[in-house]
Parts: sequence; C-alpha cells; structure tokens
Amino acid sequence: MTGIITDAVGIGLVVAGLVSDTVAVIVVGTITAGVGLFVIGEGVSGWCVLRALGVKTPL
Repeated sequence: MTGIITDAVGIGLVVAGLVSDTVAVIVVGTITAGVGLFVIGEGVSGWCVLRALGVKTPL
C-alpha cells in the first residue's frame, strides 16, 4: 500500500509540475514515483533494505 500511495503522490506531483511548468516539482515527483516503485519492488520480492542494512525491524 505504501508504494502505491507514494507512486500516486509522485504522479500527482509530476502532473502538477507539468501544469504549472515548474521543473523542481517535476523532479521531486519523478524521484517520489521512483521511490514508490522501489517500495513496490521490495514488497513483491519480500526483501527489505532496512533489514539488509542491519536495522532490527519487526516482522
């Protein structure tokens, strides 16, 4: 769910940036959408970057 919400926010920012012709908003939206895709990939694969870095997270 987090990845889907993050993707939706990122796409919304990109659209808002295109409408308002603001490059900074487009860049932030693109990065946000990329993070959302990464989170979705983590969920699909069952891998967690925080656990890989040694952070103790609840299962």
